[in-house]
Amino acid sequence: MGTKHLKFVSITEAITEIKNTLLMQSELNKREELGPLLMVYSEIEWVQASVARHPKTGVTRLLVETEMEKFKCVQSRNN
Repeated sequence: MGTKHLKFVSITEAITEIKNTLLMQSELNKREELGPLLMVYSEIEWVQASVARHPKTGVTRLLVETEMEKFKCVQSRNN
C-alpha cells in the first residue's frame, strides 16, 4: 500500500468542490446528490426545502419555503 494522498480544504473550498461536482453531473444524478445538501441547507437556514424542477427553465433546484407571507415589518416609519 502506498502513502495516502490528503489535502486540507476550507469550508469555502469544500462548498466550491461540491458545486463543481453537481454542475458536472446529469440532472438525474443531481437529484440524488441533493438529498444530503437539502438536509444541511434546511437545518442551517431554518427553512423547509425540497428538490424540484423550475417550472419555466426545467432546471433541478432546491425549492425553498421562505415564509415571507408571514413577515410583517414592525419598524416605525417615524424613525
